Formats: sequence, structure tokens, C-alpha cells
Amino acid sequence: MSLVRVAVGACRCPNAPHGDGDWVDLRPAPTIDIGAAVYAAVQQWSDDPIQLQVSWTRAYLRYGVAAWSFVDADGPVLIRPMSDGYEDLVNRLLPFDQGGFEVADRCDDLYAEVVLRPLLTRLSLMRSQGGQTDGSTSPTPDTSPSLPTPSEPSSPDDMGGKPSEDQDR
Repeated sequence: MSLVRVAVGACRCPNAPHGDGDWVDLRPAPTIDIGAAVYAAVQQWSDDPIQLQVSWTRAYLRYGVAAWSFVDADGPVLIRPMSDGYEDLVNRLLPFDQGGFEVADRCDDLYAEVVLRPLLTRLSLMRSQGGQTDGSTSPTPDTSPSLPTPSEPSSPDDMGGKPSEDQDR
């Protein structure tokens, strides 16, 4: 599978070596590390949807970034997701308004459904069995979409249009 390139704006590197702008390449599918980090976030933050989303995004950026065009005074900036300063590095190189949003959003498109599908399937099975499985310590929040509420008719019953021919039969 090919990496997924996300353009992140004009080159911010010293001496602007990238005339066509900076970019970030993402893994095209979630890795075990992404899945494990997202599951850990669900266990830790299931009662706080905002912190849960923050944790998911951090997992995506830590383990989903495969390459980028960033250069500093010493040369190409290496991607070292397990280093202590990696999160600060990503925040410096990818501010929200300078490509950070686009990269995080693309990561969510690439990874969220695939990573969460097994978790939602497990939750569905637990509910159909009438409770938690052995070893569970807390319920997982219901993140499945709710059905939309039917809208009211746009005109009163006495002002409605003519029924279709199929309805008369």
C-alpha cells in the first residue's frame, strides 16, 4: 500500500527548500500500535469524550506519521515517535492552523472506523449477552450513531399535496 500524502502548507524550513510546500506522509492503514493506543485511550477516557478525542489524535500522530518533509538547521527532522520530545516536536512542526488539522482529520478518516469496529462489535456482543464479559471492569460508552428523529411534515395535513397514484390503489 502506498503512503497517504497530506499537504501542510508553505515550506517553513530554514531557507525554504521545498518550493511546493511541506507535506506529511501517513500510513494507509492503522498499525497495531495505533489500535493499542486507541483502545488504551478508550479504557482511560471513556467518560470524557473530549480527552478521548485528544488521546486518539495523539495516537494517530505518534504512530501514523511515516515521513515528512521538515528540515531544520541540521538537516531532515527525524521521526522518532518513542522519543521523549516527539509530541512537542509534532506540535511545533504541525500547528493546528498550519497543517495540524488537515493531518489529524486525514488520520481520523484512515484509522477510526477500522480501529473502532472490533471494539464496537465486542460492545454489541456484550449487550446482546445481557451484560459484561468476565474480566470487564467498566462499561464502554456507546459510540454508535443514533437514528435521526423523523422530521415534522412541512405542511399541515389539510394543505398537503395530491397523493401519488400508487397511494390511491
